[in-house]
Amino acid sequence: MKEKNESTQHPDPKIIEESKTIIIVRRPSGIEEEVDVSRKYPLGIPDRLLDHIRTATRDAGRGEVIRAIYTPAILAPSTESYYCARCGQKIDPTITYHQLEPYLWGGKPVPVIQYYCDDCHRYLSQVGMGEYSELDRRRYHD
Repeated sequence: MKEKNESTQHPDPKIIEESKTIIIVRRPSGIEEEVDVSRKYPLGIPDRLLDHIRTATRDAGRGEVIRAIYTPAILAPSTESYYCARCGQKIDPTITYHQLEPYLWGGKPVPVIQYYCDDCHRYLSQVGMGEYSELDRRRYHD
C-alpha cells in the first residue's frame, strides 16, 4: 500500500453551512408551504424524481408541487492544516491568499474556499485574460 506524500495531502473540507433542499407546495387551501427534505435529499432532487413527487402529491390530493430549491453546502478546508490548492505546499493560514471557487461534491458544484501560497498566488494573478489557466483546469475538468 502506497503512503501519501504529506506535501500533497489535503484534509477533508469542513462544512460551514449545510446544503438545503426545499420543496414548495401549494396546498389545496391555497397556502404555499415550504417542506424541508434536506435529510432525505442532501444533494438536491433530480428532475425525474421531482416529476414523480409532483404526480404523487397531486394524486394524493395534498396539493401541487411548485418547485424545488437546492442550496449547496459551503465548504472550507480543515483548520488543522492548510495546503496550497495548486502546488500542495503546507502554508501558514494567517498569511495565505484565498478565494471562493466551485468544487464538485457529490456531482454538483459547491463553493469552496481555496488557499494559495505566495508563489502560486503571484502566478495565478499574472495569467492573462482569455488564457487557459491552472484555475480553469481545476474548475472545469476535475
